[in-house]
Amino acid sequence: MKQKFTFLMAMLCLTVVAMAAQPHAKQHRACDVVKMEQQNGKMVAVPNVAETNHQDNFSLYSPTQAPRRAEGESTDSATVTFIYNLDEEELSNFFPQTIMVYNPEWSEIWHPYSTDGSPVEGVIVKIPFGTYDIYTHTYEQVGSHRQFLHIDELITIDKDTTIYLDVINSDNVMCWNIYDNNGRLLEPNTVRYLDQEPWFEVVDMGNVNNGQGEALLSLDGYGFVNMYTFFYDSKTDEYPIFYYINELSDRYKFCIYETTLENDGMVYVNRLTDVGTGHFPLKNDAGDYVVYEEQIQRTPQGLELADNTNVRVMTYIYVDNTFYNRSTKSANTKGGVARVYINAIKNGDDHLEGVNMTVSLGVLDYSNRLTAYVDGPEVMVNQSQSFECLVHNIYDAYTSEVGVLKDNYPPHPKFSYTYNQKKGIVGNSCPLNDITSKNQLERWSNANMIMMSCKHNGRNGESIGSGNYYSRMTAKYNGEEVWNGKYALDSLSYSWMGKPDGAYEFEFTNDNVGVDDIEGKNVTTVYFDQTKEDQNPPALKMLQFRDADNNVTDRFDTPEGGIMMFAGGDFDPRSISYVVEEGYESMWSYNECQPMTVEVSYAPYGTDEWLPLEGVEHQAEYDDTPGLGFFYCAPLTGVTVPSENGWFDLKFRLVDEAGNWQEQILSPAFRIEDVTQSAVTEVKVDRATDSAIYNLAGQRMRGDLNSLPHGIYIIDGKKIVK
Repeated sequence: MKQKFTFLMAMLCLTVVAMAAQPHAKQHRACDVVKMEQQNGKMVAVPNVAETNHQDNFSLYSPTQAPRRAEGESTDSATVTFIYNLDEEELSNFFPQTIMVYNPEWSEIWHPYSTDGSPVEGVIVKIPFGTYDIYTHTYEQVGSHRQFLHIDELITIDKDTTIYLDVINSDNVMCWNIYDNNGRLLEPNTVRYLDQEPWFEVVDMGNVNNGQGEALLSLDGYGFVNMYTFFYDSKTDEYPIFYYINELSDRYKFCIYETTLENDGMVYVNRLTDVGTGHFPLKNDAGDYVVYEEQIQRTPQGLELADNTNVRVMTYIYVDNTFYNRSTKSANTKGGVARVYINAIKNGDDHLEGVNMTVSLGVLDYSNRLTAYVDGPEVMVNQSQSFECLVHNIYDAYTSEVGVLKDNYPPHPKFSYTYNQKKGIVGNSCPLNDITSKNQLERWSNANMIMMSCKHNGRNGESIGSGNYYSRMTAKYNGEEVWNGKYALDSLSYSWMGKPDGAYEFEFTNDNVGVDDIEGKNVTTVYFDQTKEDQNPPALKMLQFRDADNNVTDRFDTPEGGIMMFAGGDFDPRSISYVVEEGYESMWSYNECQPMTVEVSYAPYGTDEWLPLEGVEHQAEYDDTPGLGFFYCAPLTGVTVPSENGWFDLKFRLVDEAGNWQEQILSPAFRIEDVTQSAVTEVKVDRATDSAIYNLAGQRMRGDLNSLPHGIYIIDGKKIVK
């Protein structure tokens, strides 16, 4: 019984989190969370400050949800008393948790608890005149721990009134059956339908290992209403908590999103939808599965650890262009290959409905910590049942307009790719250091604070998450070394707050890098001056290479056709104060990208013999993702000096207008088999030409041929080697 109670409370906490994490609207609709206190025998509403909606470090937002009525906006409104239609005994057995009133123009949510956490009989609220749907959520505290969801549709409120809520008058079970690619039932047989009332009963779990499902409810013209999470595990005798819902009209969409880990370690991802709710479970079509397989290379430290390889599949659901939640399933595997069966395709290019997924390969060290892992690129199944790899995530989406994020789809048009364009192995590259800086004056402390973090991004959009764990860090304050040792930026940044404003220089060295059989490393140095208004160094965000066929690869036979692309900028953190509730303010944070100078050099692997890479060009038409900054590209025809083993290092130097800078060295960064070999017939050119000159990227060059660096150019349709 104690075990069941613990399970119930865990599920209740998850449900409360789901309710509290109502998505942001683009108009930044805040949930008005109201507690009820018993004062002098009356119910009194006590408002709380609405919390910023984050879950698992991912912002949740809904472009279609209704805004709150603007402060001071005149409108006719009614005083509405909501009373739970429960007698005294039922009120002691059932816990009314939520009342929500909504339409496309206005919505509000209340959690009717007293100060001691016990339920109250109802709430008294002000609601603008209109026609609304009314949602209630109530759970059973004893017995089978059922949770009741009830929606009264199209209720007109045009005067002061009392509305009685039939919160436990629901008899349809939210349920679904999931089959694997061979048609075998994976989902526990949680419901059996009978020939007479109550029409169903709960039965045994089934033989599936474990799984997690989310049931989402959305209203046409409004969007997301709520989400409910189911867990099940055949290793325990616990049942999931079951949700019961009343019959709904076709104005509502019922969506199931579920991941299942079978006993053999296979992961299945499914997304099912239906209109309204009925008496029968949703079922997937086993023949619709597509297989996603990813090989992920372990880091050098991961290869030295015990061979306990853990594949982790993280899945993200989108409905009506809304990011909702993520679920993680893990399985042990060997050989660094993860395989996932997916039955959840995207619904069109402009209307995102589907499941995104990342596959990561983690290695447990002897302390049972995931210290050598790689998160693969974010992947979505599209309508042609092929895979899109999306290089652009929710962190990149914050705009300068309060509450508005750039849609997560489509992703960045140059860095994203289809699965058949990927030619390399995920994790088999020297990562780019993406150092996020938000150094700024903190109002609460009236001091300049160092707030920096580092991600390690591979060529395919993967994140090599063990980079910080194995990195070393050196820090200088006004030229004097104050730290030399293990990466400790998170713990040390705040302790330096008490120092007078000065100049800092951080150097990060990550040599837990293996590219094929080459020992690699990334050395990144950043410098910033706190005495200046701009105290944030420029940052790099993404690096990728493409061949002449637009495949993602950093290995080439010759320089011809190779293109390097990267993104970065001088990001200036900004904040806008806005009113959440009368008397309460919050902050909306975003970045503005400021000008900077960019220098790129290359050198044969390990030589430090740096040469400028010619032809680096800013292409402003691809600066459309706020968090990625400016987009640059350069042809590899600027590489004219060979390397002994074919590998080359890259060095970036970024300098902003305040004099803050970043220098980053990736070793190795790309490979060219033969710099001198070319399929172009060499043409001796002794004089300049008046014809237009283009490089192999199709960019028109300035000046005459004599003034251009050595390389391959196109003049009058002919390739010319200079």
